[in-house]
Amino acid sequence: MIVTCQHCGKKLSVDLSVIQGDRVKVRCKHCRQLFTVDRPTESEGSGSRKTAEEDAGEKGEESGSVLRTEGWSLNSKLVAIIVLLMFGALSVTGLVVGYFSRTMLANQAEGHLRRVTMEKSRQYSAIFDRVHDEVLGVATYVGNLYERGGFESDIGFQVLMPWDGNSYGNSGLNNRYARERLLMQRAGVTLKSLVATNPYLNLGYYGSANDLLVLHSRDAHETISELEGFTPTERPWYTKASEQEEVIWTDPYVDANSENLVVTCAAPVRGEDGEVLGVVGFDVLLETIKQDILEMDIRYASYAFLVNKKGKVLVQPGTVVHDQSWDERYATDNLLQTENEEFNSIVSDMVRGGSGFDSFTREGEEQFVAYTFLPSIQAGMAIVSSKQDVMAPVRRVQNIVLAIWGLILLITIWISLYVGRWITRPINNLTRVANTISQGKTDLQELPEDRKDEIGLLTRSFNRLVASLRVALSRRR
Repeated sequence: MIVTCQHCGKKLSVDLSVIQGDRVKVRCKHCRQLFTVDRPTESEGSGSRKTAEEDAGEKGEESGSVLRTEGWSLNSKLVAIIVLLMFGALSVTGLVVGYFSRTMLANQAEGHLRRVTMEKSRQYSAIFDRVHDEVLGVATYVGNLYERGGFESDIGFQVLMPWDGNSYGNSGLNNRYARERLLMQRAGVTLKSLVATNPYLNLGYYGSANDLLVLHSRDAHETISELEGFTPTERPWYTKASEQEEVIWTDPYVDANSENLVVTCAAPVRGEDGEVLGVVGFDVLLETIKQDILEMDIRYASYAFLVNKKGKVLVQPGTVVHDQSWDERYATDNLLQTENEEFNSIVSDMVRGGSGFDSFTREGEEQFVAYTFLPSIQAGMAIVSSKQDVMAPVRRVQNIVLAIWGLILLITIWISLYVGRWITRPINNLTRVANTISQGKTDLQELPEDRKDEIGLLTRSFNRLVASLRVALSRRR
């Protein structure tokens, strides 16, 4: 049986026949020291048979190979620690950058949408205030014309006479309303001058309680005169204004002249006894406002809309007339009665005079909305923008951060592998030499002392130990 000396590590052969009992004292022929040898069990087999594991161990010891570690090696641990630390640092940095980027862009979007909404609301308030004042001024002027009376000369301005069932005017109607027609010619001149200086006005007109109508434009007069049964006192602008004591704004309706959607700013003309003598009206073409809103530099993928106090749409993308006639009531959407409760709540606050910034979800996508109220027309204005579009720069930043994160992680792994080998290589050399010493070999080589750090200090100390062992082993021989 081959055994190893417990003192010098040399191999020697022991005859099992001399072993009495379970163990025996054996003297090493190399170092002359006594050590104990146990008799092998039956399962281990007789003679010099060994298990594959023992044989591999002996071969490893004879060859002086480095012993295998159990579990993770020091190199693997160093790599794992460095990579995990860098991974954690990069992840925290990415999360912080993403959070502050999203917060910053959300705040920026809110400020921008608020600013655009307020600027546009001030612009429209000024426009509608101007229309309001001009309507009121014309109504006052026409009232003064009625007080003055006595107009004799025809100034040539066309006036549409009342519909008699077959045509506009007849000899009887023309004679009956001859003086009022001359009065309305003067009102027509004033209307023409005001509409010419206001780009947001589509049409200016005055309809009397006797169903006479004067329009600012000859073309508009000809268009209306070709219609059958046009009666001013039955139009929505006249009926609503005649019931009020102040200037009113109508709901959207189809204009008989342009066949487009308009809202009318109208004011009643009253006599000394308070009776309604007629109504002055200015049409604001909603298509003009819609185009103006759509051309706003909102920066994001956005849209705007106007609603009156009842929640009915005045302006929004996609608003069309289709084939609706001028004498049919136009049914507009009511944004207080949509299927989206979040959106309904925002519109409700807006039409009650509120202003602010909020968000709602539509079809699974979150939307930002900035809104305000226009007191001049008693309507709300809002700008809606997609959060996904607002946050698009954040996604681009996150993609860049992710690419940098991956590159740095790869560099970190490469550096950690290099550092790990740089640290563990001398340790492996020390382990190899220590293993050689444990086998009792005398052909020991000193390790290179090319490092100045703690490992270099350990190497120099180990070399001194190797030199001392070499001297001691040589003396024993």
